[in-house]
Amino acid sequence: MENVKSAIKPSKLKSNKSKDHLAGFKFNKKFLDSIIKLIKRHDKIILTTHIGSDPDGLGSEFGMYHLLRKLQKQVYIINAEKVPENYDFMIPPNLVKNTEQHLDEISSMKLEGYLLLVMDNSEMSRVGKILEICEGLKCSVATIDHHIVAKGKNKFVDASYSATSEIVWELYHYLGIPISHAVAVGLYGGIIADTGNFRYSKTTMRTHIAGGNLLGYGINSDEIYRNIYESSPPDRLILFKRILDKAIINTEKKYIAAIVKKSMFKKLKLGDTPTEGIVNQILAVKGILISALMTETPNGDLKCSLRSIDDVNVAALAGKFGGGGHRNAAGLFIKGPFKDAVKKVIAEIENAI
Repeated sequence: MENVKSAIKPSKLKSNKSKDHLAGFKFNKKFLDSIIKLIKRHDKIILTTHIGSDPDGLGSEFGMYHLLRKLQKQVYIINAEKVPENYDFMIPPNLVKNTEQHLDEISSMKLEGYLLLVMDNSEMSRVGKILEICEGLKCSVATIDHHIVAKGKNKFVDASYSATSEIVWELYHYLGIPISHAVAVGLYGGIIADTGNFRYSKTTMRTHIAGGNLLGYGINSDEIYRNIYESSPPDRLILFKRILDKAIINTEKKYIAAIVKKSMFKKLKLGDTPTEGIVNQILAVKGILISALMTETPNGDLKCSLRSIDDVNVAALAGKFGGGGHRNAAGLFIKGPFKDAVKKVIAEIENAI
């Protein structure tokens, strides 16, 4: 598994000077040392991420997997669901077991004594079945994350990072472990997804240094971007039209709320991530400060993605419903009925502005 190849072809812009980008770079020593101390205490580790895995969760998992293998650790990646097909360029799907399809196999594995290391998530309610399995075996649990969360035991969180993949990138260099082309693809994909392609307010000089350094491993940034943002099936346009037809556009209170009922998906071939990126698209309207994409789940619950600009804090808004995220990008989940949950979220959006 150490020499796994990436589906992304090497770029013609390949540079052999990736280390030059780190001249004078100041490592986040105290934070990285705390993670290393955790790793040293455990020889067997399960990596997982949040339900509804995204590029940063997957990219940071894949990067951490190979880092731990280089440190001679025994490692599994076990997620709540299979890798979405449009993200399988970032992480080999056969490397990831999931509790949706492989629950019997996972339940029979000898996982006693493993550390469950949750990447890109500190909300235990969003981990899934593997947490229940590990708690039953009295496994230790820890998180590595960059979201704004309350402090807690075994939470290795630093909100100054733009992405968890950025943390993993820095950990590689701090430990002096070489980054492969495949790992560079995963980490770069995680960073551009969580920064809106280096646009969001959490993008820092360190983020750009990380991105520039990863380009030095011969990755094709354009192909990675297109795989994440520009690989939608044709039926996605039909879904987008249905969503826009029902969207609430309130220019007075400066928000757009898109309500996605499960009936809108009927007779459409949409792949694994049918609404990915739409919440960003509807924010791209002059004068709008908040966009919300509220999706009805098959069970009638509400899953909501929030985006904002300027100083409008959607993480605080999401927190009122047990969600979280960043100041300008957050999410939440509310048990149904869907119609009632929509009203609650819209009321909080109007209060926020």
